[in-house]
Amino acid sequence: MKGLIGSHIKQLRIPLLMLLGIGGCIGVAVLSAQSVQEISLSDSPYLRIDPAKIQGAEVCGECHAKEFDSWNQTVHQTQFATLHQSDKAQSILENMGFRLSKRESMCLTCHYTATIRRDQARAVSGVSCESCHGAGRDWMDTHNDYGAADHDTETAAHKIERIRNSVDAGMLRPSGDVYSVAANCFECHTVPNEKLINEGGHPSGSKIELVSWADSIRHNFLAAQWSSDTSNRSQSVERKRIFFLIGAILDYEYSLRGLAMASERSPYSKAMERRVKVAFRELRKISDVLSLQDLVDIVRIGGEARLVPGNGPALTASADEISSHAKAISGAVDGLDLSSLEGLMSGDAVAQPAADNEGGALLDSEPEADAPSGAAAAPVTTETADADSPGAAAATTNRATAVGQRRSRPSWFPTESFETTVPGCSCHTPAEEWLLDDPHSGSLDIISSPRAKQIARIYGLSSDQMLRGDQMCMSCHGTVVSGDEREEVFDAVSCESCHGPSSGYLDPHERGNGAGYNLGMRNLKNATLRVSTCATCHHITDERLLSAGHPTGEDYDIAVASANIEHWPDDENIKRSGPYPSLSSGALTSAFSLLRSTRTIPSVTVVQETPVSTEPARASNSAIRADPGATIGTFSLPGTPRIRQDQVTGTIDAPLPIDTGDATSTEDLLLAVKHRLEAIYRALGRSN
Repeated sequence: MKGLIGSHIKQLRIPLLMLLGIGGCIGVAVLSAQSVQEISLSDSPYLRIDPAKIQGAEVCGECHAKEFDSWNQTVHQTQFATLHQSDKAQSILENMGFRLSKRESMCLTCHYTATIRRDQARAVSGVSCESCHGAGRDWMDTHNDYGAADHDTETAAHKIERIRNSVDAGMLRPSGDVYSVAANCFECHTVPNEKLINEGGHPSGSKIELVSWADSIRHNFLAAQWSSDTSNRSQSVERKRIFFLIGAILDYEYSLRGLAMASERSPYSKAMERRVKVAFRELRKISDVLSLQDLVDIVRIGGEARLVPGNGPALTASADEISSHAKAISGAVDGLDLSSLEGLMSGDAVAQPAADNEGGALLDSEPEADAPSGAAAAPVTTETADADSPGAAAATTNRATAVGQRRSRPSWFPTESFETTVPGCSCHTPAEEWLLDDPHSGSLDIISSPRAKQIARIYGLSSDQMLRGDQMCMSCHGTVVSGDEREEVFDAVSCESCHGPSSGYLDPHERGNGAGYNLGMRNLKNATLRVSTCATCHHITDERLLSAGHPTGEDYDIAVASANIEHWPDDENIKRSGPYPSLSSGALTSAFSLLRSTRTIPSVTVVQETPVSTEPARASNSAIRADPGATIGTFSLPGTPRIRQDQVTGTIDAPLPIDTGDATSTEDLLLAVKHRLEAIYRALGRSN
C-alpha cells in the first residue's frame, strides 16, 4: 500500500451501513490515485463496500446540496463522534478483543464509513449517500451526463437512457427499485453475527418499520435543485404502500439470512428465530388481503423452511429464492394496486377475537348456568377427543365444562402502566444464556401437551386460542407483546415476565440513570415484590381454572424456587453496581405465607375426564420447526415441583404396580404410571 502523496490528493469517503442508526461527521481520507486502485475488499475483513469505487458524500453534495444538508442532521451523521465513548461500546470491544472501534474492528462493517490508510481500515465518517445508492465510481459520470447543457434541456429519451445506464453500472434508485435500496438497511439491522451477539454482548438488532424509517431520513429535494421549491416532499400514499410491502418481505428474507448464520442454540439463534416468526406472521397477514402470486410463493417458501441452527445452506437458499420474488414485486407494483394494505398499515386489520371473547378480562357475563361459586361439576367419564382431532366437533356435546367465569387474565394480575416489548435484555448476555436452559424458557412447549389441551378445553378454549395473547393460558405461559394481544404468542416466559414491562425503564436503565423502579421495573430485591411476582403464576386461585384441572401451586416452595433461578449478578453487573443483595429464605417464606392468607385457594371439585399424558410436547409451527436433536428442558405446570438433578441421591424403588405388556389397556397403563409417580413423589418427601 502506498503512503499518502500530497501532490495527488483525492477526497475519498467510504460509507458503510449503520447498524443502529449511527452516523458520522464529514471526514476526508487523502490517498494517491494509484493507492485507490490497489485497494480491494480483501485488504480488510471489515469492509463491505469497495473503497476504490467510493466518490464521497461531498461529491454528491455538489449537486444535491439540500439532500446533503438533510443527511447531516440525521442520526446517520450525528453520533459518529460519541458512539465509541459509551460504556456499552467499550464493553463490546473488550469482549471481542478490539482496542478501538474505528480501526480494524468489526464495528466498521456497519457503524462507520471507513477507508484504508497505512494498510489499515479506519473510520472517517458514518453512513452517507453511496451506502444506500451504491458506490459511485462506475455510475456517477453517467448519472451526471444530461446530453445537453443542463438538466432542464435534457430530452426525455436521453433521461430514460441515462437512468438505465446508471442502474446497469451499479446505481441504486428507490424510485425504480425500492428493494435494492432498502436491502441495505436490513443487511446490518438484523445484526447477522453470531459471535458478536453471544460473546460480544451486542444487541440482537432492531425492528425495521420501513415506512416510518424512510420518512425519518426523507430527502426528497429533487425539485429544489432546479426551481425555487425548497420543500422536503413527503412520500405519496402509493409509495408508502410499496415501502410497507417490500419492508415486510425484506424483514423475513434477512431474518432467514441471520438465522442461517447460527451454528448452535444460543441467544443469537433465539433472537433470529423470533425475528423469523414475527416476520412470517406479518407476511401471512399481507397475503390474506393481497392477491399477488410472487407473495404466495414467498409464503410457501417460508412454510417449507426448516428453521433451526446449523441449517445455513438451506436457509440461505430459501432467502435467495425469496429475494428473486421480492425483486420481481419491487419492479412490478406501483402502489395503486396495493390499496388493500391500508388496513394493515393503519393497524385496523388485526385478527378478530373469538365470538365469545368480547368484553375484556371477564369473558362470560355470568357464571355457568345454575352453578354457584365453588359448586362441583358433575364428573364426566365419557371418552373425549382432542380439540385438534378429526372427531373433535362430534365429541363437543359430550365434553365437560368447568364452573365459574371464563376470563382472559386471572383477576389478581396487575394492570401494567407500561408496555411489554420483548426481545430480551441483550446487555445481560450471561442471564440470556441461563434462560435458554431454564425451564421457564420451555413454558410454551407444555401448551401443546395433551394434558394442557385437556385443561384448556374444559376451561373453554380451543388449541388455537391457547396461544393467543388475549386468552388465559398466555398470562403465565408466554410473554405477550403490548399491541399484539390478539396475536399468537411467540415468546415464552422472559425477562420482562419477572422484571416488568420495559417500555418505560429500558432506555434510562441502559444509560445508567437509575434502575427504573418508578418506570415499570419490579424491585425483585424486595421479598414482598419478588413473592408477588412469582405468585402471579405459581399460586393459582382462579375458580374455573382449578375446576378444569389446573394445578393449584399449593406445594410451591418460594425459597427453593428462588434459589433455583439465581442468574445474577454477572461480572459486568458487579463492576457497575456491586454485589447483588441476597434475600433470606425466611423473608421469602414469610412474605409468601402472608400472600397465601390474603389470596386463598378456593374449594372446587375438579371436572373428571379420562386422564391424559402430562408430558409436554415440542412446540411446532408451519414455519418454525423444532430441531429433533436440540435439548429443551421440560417445564412444569405452575405448582408442580421441579426436581433438580443435584437434589436426587441414591435410588428410588418405585416399580409399576402391575405387569404390563402389549395387551395392557391404555387406562391400566395410565393408572400404573400414576401410581409410580405418586411413589416417587412420596420418596422425595413431596405430598402430591
